[in-house]
Amino acid sequence: MVTTATARTTTQSGTADSRVTVRLVSPDTWIRPPRDNEAYGRGRQATEYIKVSFDPESGDLTARWNATYESRTLYSGPKDPEDFPKHLLSGVSVTAGSQLPNREPELIDRYDWLVFGYASAAQMNNLMTVLKFFIPEMLDGFAPVPGRPGCFDWTPAAAAAADLIATLVKDVRRYFPDDRPDEAELNRALDERAEREQRYLTWSELQRLNPGLAPGALALAGDAELDDAARETVYQLHGSSGDSLVRPESATPRFTLLVTSARIGLHLFRQSAAAGLRVVDAADWYAEHPGVEARLQPGWTNEDLAVLLQPGEERTAANQGVRLVGLPAHFARLRTFQREQARAELRRLADLAAQNSTPQLRRAVAGLLLTIDGWSDPADGTADRDQRLGDLAGMSPEAVALLRSRIGGVEAWDGWMPVVLVRSQPEQPETGARRRWRGRRK
Repeated sequence: MVTTATARTTTQSGTADSRVTVRLVSPDTWIRPPRDNEAYGRGRQATEYIKVSFDPESGDLTARWNATYESRTLYSGPKDPEDFPKHLLSGVSVTAGSQLPNREPELIDRYDWLVFGYASAAQMNNLMTVLKFFIPEMLDGFAPVPGRPGCFDWTPAAAAAADLIATLVKDVRRYFPDDRPDEAELNRALDERAEREQRYLTWSELQRLNPGLAPGALALAGDAELDDAARETVYQLHGSSGDSLVRPESATPRFTLLVTSARIGLHLFRQSAAAGLRVVDAADWYAEHPGVEARLQPGWTNEDLAVLLQPGEERTAANQGVRLVGLPAHFARLRTFQREQARAELRRLADLAAQNSTPQLRRAVAGLLLTIDGWSDPADGTADRDQRLGDLAGMSPEAVALLRSRIGGVEAWDGWMPVVLVRSQPEQPETGARRRWRGRRK
């Protein structure tokens, strides 16, 4: 049966979009209804749950059930996919309970929507036949992110279409009673979808009236930082009352905010702040312009990077018409890599010293350990710093503390060696207890 609802959503050719292939379920193998249908979904028993999945790569639209889900309360509705075991729902996307469009569309490898309660094979097949018309509307609603080839964002149209799909799946028995589509209910859902789309506000609309939505630091944020900020912004605003915000005249005050397109808005904000320069993420820039690693020192602090390195790099890029973004994060990643190399070298030297201890090796171990200690990097521990550095250098924590106190830190290191690090000789054959280094006067 072709309902009015499906007819209103067909393409110009009058057929459903070929990007979606419905995999009908077999009544012979489909889950049977629970014995106590009234208790279904009220948490009184461990019951089966049903999900509808769409794979955007293959185009397959499928329905499956699993008997391990323990139902929640009647009013809780479907839960986010993260509430379910990962081996049952993996690689998901859009949630089924409340559509929160804060996941990058190009990263979604599967959409899962959950049925609230039981649905027969005929109801599920009718549902998927109708969804074949709505899923393309959601896909077509995604909009490209400025300056980010291959990246997309949610729009009011895409978010409203996802809301509609979740609604139909959740209440499948309402829209397909007696295994047949209810045209009146389906058309009512379409009307509600249109109203909901009008309620959605883009981030840019809100930001024009509330400039504080975009902190100035985001003008220099890298791509990954901007994506994180977009997700956090939508998470904070979507469904909030937004009492402290000035709303567009089109927004009805009594409704909570439905916000989308934050990723697009933030990239436009960053482009505008670039004052005509071409915005390039630091990671992309240095992939084609290597060499900054040679100018960066692993011992530099964030303040050192901002004063000694960043201004010159920004000027060099600006002279070529480029506004570099994400520099602090890129420098921090390079510095982390350099420090990891230094720690690996300390482990290597310590292993050599354990096999054949010489004054030169001991000095090398001590000097590199003090250098690493001088970074005051949280990655080397805080309260347990001596233990962790000792593990790297093959010393006991006491030997690390003694070396630090005798030397006085990296600044006082002058090549002389007041402490000799030797392995303590076990009084008895080793029994698996940990061996430690101790320090003594030379």
